[in-house]
Amino acid sequence: MDNSCFYYGTHTANGVRSGFVAPENIYSVSGGSSELKEKIFLAVSTELEEKNIYNEIIFSFDGCFGIICPDEEILIADGDLLEEKEIEKSKINLDLDDLFETKFPRELLHIYRNERNKMSERCHRFLAAAQSVKSDMVRIDRSSVNMSNIISYTSKLWKKSGGKMKGSVGTETKRFVSCITPEGVELNLKAFDACERLAVIVDKTGAASTLIVDRLRRYALSSGYDVVSCICSLDGETVEHIIIPELSFGVFSSEHYHRILPKKERRTFAARFHTKDTELTKNRIAFSFRAYRSLMNEAFDSLIDMQAEEGKINCIFGGITDVTDATYEIISRI
Repeated sequence: MDNSCFYYGTHTANGVRSGFVAPENIYSVSGGSSELKEKIFLAVSTELEEKNIYNEIIFSFDGCFGIICPDEEILIADGDLLEEKEIEKSKINLDLDDLFETKFPRELLHIYRNERNKMSERCHRFLAAAQSVKSDMVRIDRSSVNMSNIISYTSKLWKKSGGKMKGSVGTETKRFVSCITPEGVELNLKAFDACERLAVIVDKTGAASTLIVDRLRRYALSSGYDVVSCICSLDGETVEHIIIPELSFGVFSSEHYHRILPKKERRTFAARFHTKDTELTKNRIAFSFRAYRSLMNEAFDSLIDMQAEEGKINCIFGGITDVTDATYEIISRI
């Protein structure tokens, strides 16, 4: 599949998550600014191509995240967006602040970065609160789910997908297909272009749809099919959508911030999997949704302020156009 369809770094309730299993060889690039790193990554990509090393540019919520070389199992990535365990595995950690130390005012940079980090932490706090509210909504909504209907529907949907027992176990690959940005939750639907058949479950809370997605995921893996599991960009854990490339089949959970415009897809509404909700349950979910939207909007506002501080940092490093030394430093280690 085209990896440009996925995000390799996003804000979640648990901080920044890279959203994939990093390869054996990791080279992290820290410091500097996002625009300077992008210049370096593009220059490194060009050098690798000249050496006949296949590589792909990968993206995060903030633009270019780095480069991945699948054949060599090499990842060259923005150290500010890698998880701690990945930084610990790094072969090198190139610090752009040290490399370009004579070309920028350190005190001013320190102020801007502190403000950016404060906004990032504020965003994560609001996302954590929003996730707590969402978990409560799912718990309330799931209390009225009829599991017999879920089991019957998923069994029929699996048969329609054309899946058969292959006598092996498939491999699961986890990816982010959505990303939390200053403009809201961004969804890259290009990932689902590989699906000739796409089942769309319209479910405001995801209480029923994620159960369906999980059962179909397990059907596929146990039957020997590889599965791309698209995980929630809020909690960084829940599998919300799946793609089964070999069957050209996918299941999409159309939730509050993950709505899909109907094309040829047949939509199924979550109401068919619920017993009749009481008025009290409806009121509790409606109240929780108002709180959820308010918390998410605060998170988006934090990212807007964070983006403004990052813009100031980009201005500091904007005059640096020669990235030859940084490119050579990375290429020489590979």
